[in-house]
Amino acid sequence: MTSSAGAKALYSKLGAGADSSGAGSTSDFAVATGTDTLTATFDPTPTLTDGMLVKVRAAGANTGAVTLNANALGAIAVTKFGGGALAAGNVTGAGHELLLVYRASVPRWELINPNGGMASTTSIADAGSYFTGDDAEEALQELGAAVFSGSGFEFVGSVTVTGSAATSMSLSPLDLDADGMYFVEIVLQNATGSLTNIRTFFNADATTTNYDTQLGLFAGTSVGAARANSGDSNQMAATTGDLTVWGFIQKGLDGNPTVSLYGRENVTTAIQLRNSVVRWRTSGTNVTAFVVSSTVASALAVGLYIRIWRLN
Repeated sequence: MTSSAGAKALYSKLGAGADSSGAGSTSDFAVATGTDTLTATFDPTPTLTDGMLVKVRAAGANTGAVTLNANALGAIAVTKFGGGALAAGNVTGAGHELLLVYRASVPRWELINPNGGMASTTSIADAGSYFTGDDAEEALQELGAAVFSGSGFEFVGSVTVTGSAATSMSLSPLDLDADGMYFVEIVLQNATGSLTNIRTFFNADATTTNYDTQLGLFAGTSVGAARANSGDSNQMAATTGDLTVWGFIQKGLDGNPTVSLYGRENVTTAIQLRNSVVRWRTSGTNVTAFVVSSTVASALAVGLYIRIWRLN
């Protein structure tokens, strides 16, 4: 079952999970007009609340980035995968039943069921906090199964910077020996005016000489490489640095935990790509925590996160 088909099959069941406040009732459904600039009228007018889920029937396929203006409350971006802009065809056409979760911290509508991709697990978790009751729990379990069916991915957990900018984030508990391999997503933005290196560590070991790092850089027409004992796997430019990283954590044949990462940094006038491999020299040690830190204090902006899935 695809994520889109699975979400459509659960469309009415999600509504059945409503509590007495009316969450998930027919008042949370509207038919949209427009394709890239959506407008929809709900009855009654909704109060935009973090984690709320609405259902919108599309009027046609999108051709690029999408916004939704609900009840003239203002056009708000519709995103996927934790904040990414929609690509052409993510809304398949007229009749696509869109499941949208509102994120208040960085106002946006997160599309749970884009065509051609899997749902954001953050959005599924948000929806779970909005619906209540056994029917809602069952519906969300089935939605999760639909999203990840056949993909071999099972969500483990996430950690988000809250309150104030941070210097490091740690996601635990993990059990690499039991799980075998993890897929990791890291989304960061520089909260300072200084360039900063981004380091990846395992457990509580932040001793840089305990890590071997191989880094490849692609910037414009320039290609570079570096090798060091540092754990430095990426970099963020001052203020404008916007970094998204994906990769895998596993043990090599020698028993050493290794994270292999692909990073994309958007800066003011360019995009830079970095491929890195960070190998922990402590052979045979189980990975129970994954740590991301910056070399500049308080460089990790509020609202950004690490998310990890296990591979079945």
